[in-house]
Amino acid sequence: MNILYLTVFASLGLAALGLILFFHSAAQRDRDHIERLALPPLDDDDDFPVPQIPKPADSHPTTPDEGDTHEC
Repeated sequence: MNILYLTVFASLGLAALGLILFFHSAAQRDRDHIERLALPPLDDDDDFPVPQIPKPADSHPTTPDEGDTHEC
C-alpha cells in the first residue's frame, strides 16, 4: 500500500510541475518562436542536391529491358 501513496504523490508532483512550467511560459508571452519553428519544414531543399549512386560497369542487367536483346 505504501507504493500506491508514493505513486500518487509522484504523479501529483509531476502534474504540479507541468502546470507551473506551463503558466510560467504563458506569463512570458514569448510565442514568436512557435511560428518560426513551423516554417523550416516548408523550405525548399534545392540547396542540398540528392547524390546519385553510380552503377558499377560490370553489373548484370536486372530486368529484360536493360540490355537483354534476345527473347527466351
